[in-house]
Amino acid sequence: MITTRRPSNDGWLHVWSMSPSDTTCKTNIQHGSAIHQLAAAHKGEAEKKAKYAAMTKAQRAEFVAFAVETYGGMGKGARKFINKIASGAQDRLLGVSAMEIRRELEESVAIAVQRGNANIFLAEYSRATSAAARGNRGSAASAA
Repeated sequence: MITTRRPSNDGWLHVWSMSPSDTTCKTNIQHGSAIHQLAAAHKGEAEKKAKYAAMTKAQRAEFVAFAVETYGGMGKGARKFINKIASGAQDRLLGVSAMEIRRELEESVAIAVQRGNANIFLAEYSRATSAAARGNRGSAASAA
């Protein structure tokens, strides 16, 4: 969970939490991710909002559930937060439009999601090949 403050007279306080959602896991499929676009992201957002509701109310903050699906779909909270960052940054960056900032942020999130997916794949591949190698050694020892 991260808290951000916008340094201005009309400042706002956000508390946000990143929530990657696997659209193909059994639980999310049961909640409609195979039928409805962004169902896993919406479910993740709802869970995060419920988890942090009391804390953000006590801090008088706006909570943003930053949910991203494993295939790159972003929940409403994530898109809203990116738009807010882009709008605020445009006020401070001369010659850079909010659209350019938004695109860069979305691309950065997409790359981070794909890196995470690749890391999961590589870790599972390594685990599977190690298990297979151990299994082959055990077979050779019992045959001798």
